[in-house]
Amino acid sequence: MELGTPVDSAWASYTVAATLADRGEWDNAISTLSQVVTDATQLGVAELISGARQSLGMAYFYKGDYERAKENYYAVLKGCEEAGDRSSMAGANGCLGELYYLVNAPDSSHKYFAQSMALAEEMGLKNIRVRTSAYLAALAARGGDFDGGVKQLRAILEEAKGHVDIENRVTVRRLLGQVLTENGTSDADKEEGRAILQEALSLATEQGYAHEIRWINELLKKKV
Repeated sequence: MELGTPVDSAWASYTVAATLADRGEWDNAISTLSQVVTDATQLGVAELISGARQSLGMAYFYKGDYERAKENYYAVLKGCEEAGDRSSMAGANGCLGELYYLVNAPDSSHKYFAQSMALAEEMGLKNIRVRTSAYLAALAARGGDFDGGVKQLRAILEEAKGHVDIENRVTVRRLLGQVLTENGTSDADKEEGRAILQEALSLATEQGYAHEIRWINELLKKKV
């Protein structure tokens, strides 16, 4: 591929959008990604269409516009299914699971996480498997099996240390901290939960994960 082609430019814009999203500049990221989706569609670059749509969904998700996030996630999932891209299907199902988890729709969340887990195990996608396992454990803990869910989350946290990407290590800590503070029955549970949330916040701050920083701070502000 020659440098300076329209495809190169579209991919470069996608990289810029990712940087904007990492900084928490959601509006700028959304604007750039929307243009990337348009350009990639005109150019017929399927991989870029899928990647940009998923990133666009995430940007809307992190901004708090869940309907537009859902719209983009479903479009990605449909495209992956049509293309038979099972690895990307695992990621798209996981994104929908996280969205429904955040809006407190546990049945829908479990449905998409279960599909993501099956695909992650089939395709050997460790980061997705660990992240999905953590959300499923949190759903269990919040759905009545507190002890079982917390035990699973502790085991997943140990597995995650040094073996998956740093963002997932932050996410597992956030989920465990949330479950302990919001669903724990003792002062010790809640105290431990807040300490774990502080660990997650420190790690997220070191890495500049704007979306995790916002969510963890919201959890720490809650009265429990």
